[in-house]
This record gives sequence, structure tokens and C-alpha cells, in this order.
Amino acid sequence: MSAATLGASLGLSPAQVRYALRGVQEWLAHFGLLLRMQAGVGIVIDGTVVQKSAALEALRRTQQSVWVDAERRRFLALYLLAENEPAILYQLQRLTTVSRRTLFLDLDALNEWLASFDLMLKKRRNYGVWIEGDEKDKRQAIAALLWGAFPGAGSSVRISYEHGMILDRTQLPAVKLIDEVAQIIKHLDLKRGLHYVERAETQMGVRFTDEGALVLALMFALQVWRVQQGDVVDIADDLVSRVHTLPIWNVATRIAERLMWWSNNSAWPVDEIALLAMALLAAPRDALWVEDLALEPRLVSLVDDFLREAAQQYGAPQFSHDTTLRTNLLVHVIPAYFRQAFRLWFPAPNVELPPRYHREYALAQRLNARLVDEVGVELSTQDLFNIALLLRATYLHQQPYYPYRVLLVCPSGMATSQILMARLKARFPRFRHIEVASLRTLHQHDLSSIDLVLTTVPLNYEMPPYLDVLQVDPLLAPEDVEAITHWLAEH
Repeated sequence: MSAATLGASLGLSPAQVRYALRGVQEWLAHFGLLLRMQAGVGIVIDGTVVQKSAALEALRRTQQSVWVDAERRRFLALYLLAENEPAILYQLQRLTTVSRRTLFLDLDALNEWLASFDLMLKKRRNYGVWIEGDEKDKRQAIAALLWGAFPGAGSSVRISYEHGMILDRTQLPAVKLIDEVAQIIKHLDLKRGLHYVERAETQMGVRFTDEGALVLALMFALQVWRVQQGDVVDIADDLVSRVHTLPIWNVATRIAERLMWWSNNSAWPVDEIALLAMALLAAPRDALWVEDLALEPRLVSLVDDFLREAAQQYGAPQFSHDTTLRTNLLVHVIPAYFRQAFRLWFPAPNVELPPRYHREYALAQRLNARLVDEVGVELSTQDLFNIALLLRATYLHQQPYYPYRVLLVCPSGMATSQILMARLKARFPRFRHIEVASLRTLHQHDLSSIDLVLTTVPLNYEMPPYLDVLQVDPLLAPEDVEAITHWLAEH
């Protein structure tokens, strides 16, 4: 087939076909095939039947795979982060087998994500493309990419206790970039990293969450690989000094000695020990570490104040004395504080907070505001969601004893409101706190502490979306009792 004939079928000029075939020549060479463009004959591929069959099978696999933009960009970022030298555009084109225009779009799209790790993608004419930033931030980004914390990322990289980290190539195209990613993953012995996580748990006398342990194992494996390459973190001196005074330093030192043997290094840099200690403090755990309460005493005081405020909001004094809730809050807040203070990446759980948890989320936001004021750290939205869930779980546990707060809107006068209130309290003992409001004063009420609004007339006042409103008869008809009973069953 001539270049003109092939071009006509593809909507390309003969010159464009000849240019595009340069890449095809390189790809065919991997299978021992030779592409020739011979005058008077056309385009010919020389090789054995076995070689041609292997190339065809590779093409079929590629056709079955969708080279999704997000997955390509994810692996492109991983490759650039792992490289210590700039990569030229032609090299990146060969790795990805995409056009120059697509490559530029991919690189531009990476910048916003990289910025969340304080990294920046740089491009310089006649020099190349590279990612600029601190080594610690680069490792955080690499861990996030391998974990799949990238918009639109697929499941081609799988991390588990049983198998460690594996790359599933069945749904990926047969391109060189995937080979490079496979080499990176080959350097990271996650199962060995888990062994050292278990050692840390033994020394600390506490267990990390399943996900926290896997992330720590990934961090340990990354640390060994990068140190072997000579890429050492540079932690601020004052931060190293601070971590050095904490009890976790002894644990980190002993783990570093093990990692030193793993990496075949004669000494483990002090800054790397500091990073180990920071990661151990920031990792989510299932229970309090014996030293947790002494790490940052202000956090303990803040949680105690928070419990008293929650008790007041719920009208339930037992909240302020709930030792289980106090322990669970500290187990969550202390590592979350260190994650933000040390700027360490850990995967955020995909938690969606139902609208009816508005009170719990508002309380979590108040705690967050106090943390910002007193310790200079702001928790993530997902951390606030988790705090709200802890409050809600306690509320549900205590629900048989929890008195609901009800706002009764009754514009018919005091007599009607009093008889309705009496019937509500007699029929629903948990409605111990009932406030009465008129239509004119409704806007003056603090609705954040209200569980349910009962009204004898339609309301034109716009209520918060999380607050349920039921219209009832002034004499509390049987269908009203049924509606309220159904509401209680759901709440």
C-alpha cells in the first residue's frame, strides 16, 4: 500500500503518513519487525509470522484498553516525580504515544493537582520538563498517585495486605510509560514495609487503622527507595528539634535502624528519622497511644471544652462525662492535628454527611475554629465529618434518654398552644423541651438547636434544608401521631 492510498483512507497527506510512520517503525522494532517504504512497491512490514502475530496481539490488547486521560496523566506525573533530570518532550511523546498537542494538555492539567502538594511543573525550551519542589512534597505526591488519589484515577494499581502493590496491565495500553511505572512499583516492597509497621505498633503498644498501616508501609518503602537514590528530605531545623523532644523519636530511631539495613545505608539521615516520627504521629490509629495525651496538652483541654459545649447544645449533661466519646475524639483529633501541622498526606475517607447531621457538623466546625485560634491548625473537611459522625453515634447510643427539642409554631393563641403542648408531652415523653413561637417571632429563634418544627398552619418562612417541618392539627389528630411516630423511628 502506498503512502497516498493510506493517507486517503485516514484523511492525511502522504507527508503526514510518512511522518507518523516513524513512531510505528520504533514500535514494530520491539517485535523484531522492519517497516520499509519502497518506491514503486509501497509500505511493507518484514518479519516472521510469529513476530507479526505477537504485534497483532499487542494491538488487540491496546484496542481493548482505553487510555483514559486521567490515568495517563496520573502515570505521567508519577514518571516525572521519580526522575531526577528533565525529560524532553520527544521522550515523553515516545513514552505516552500521544500527539504533542495532547501532551501539552496533559502537562497543563497536572499543574493544578501538583500545586496542592506545593509542587510546580516546569517547562523550558531546549531543556525539558520537570517537577520542582521539596523532596518531602514529592514523596507525598508519589504516595497519593500510587494510592489512586488523583481525579478520575482507575484501579490499575492495587494495594493490599495479601499482595502488596501490583500493577494490573490488562486494562492499560502497551506503551513505554507503563513499563516505567512498573519499574517504579518494582522498587517499592510494600509487604516488607508492613513488617516494619508492625514493629512500630509493637513498640508503641497501639494498632494503626488498616488503611493507616498500608499508607505507612507505602511511606516506608518510598523512603528506602528515595534514600537509596540519594534523594534525602530537608526538614526545617526547628521542626526536627521539636520532634526530637517527643517520645516518638525513640520509636522512629529504632525503625530507622531497620530501614537502614533494608536500604544498605551505613547511616540514616536525621531528617529522615524526623520524617519517620512525623508519619507515625500522623497515622490514623484505633486507640490512644500511651503518650498521646502528653504530646499536645492543649488538644486535651479543647476536647474537654468541646464535650461541655456539646452537652449544652444537646441538652444532655451526660455528653460531657462520656468517656468513650472523649477517647474516640482524642484518637481522631490528635493524629489529624499532626497531619495538618506536619503537612503530611493521608487518604481522606469518602464520607458523605447526611443533611440531618447539621447540628453535629456545626459543633465540629466550632471545635475547628478553636483549634485554629489556640494551636494554629485547621482540620480538613473530612476530619470534621468524622467528628460529626462520632457525635452522631453517641447521640444514637444515648437516644432512649435523649430529650428532643421541638419548636411549636401556633398562631392561634396561648390556649391552643398549651393544649397542644400538653398532648405532645403526654403522647411523646421524649419531647421534653418544647418552645413556642409565633409567626412574627419565628425569625428570632436559634434553629440550630432544634430537632423538629411542628406547626398548626402552613409556613411561608424559609427553613434550613436539614430541619424537618410537620404540620399538625391543634388537637393532635391520629394521623399527626402517626406522622410524628414515623419521624421518631427515622431519627
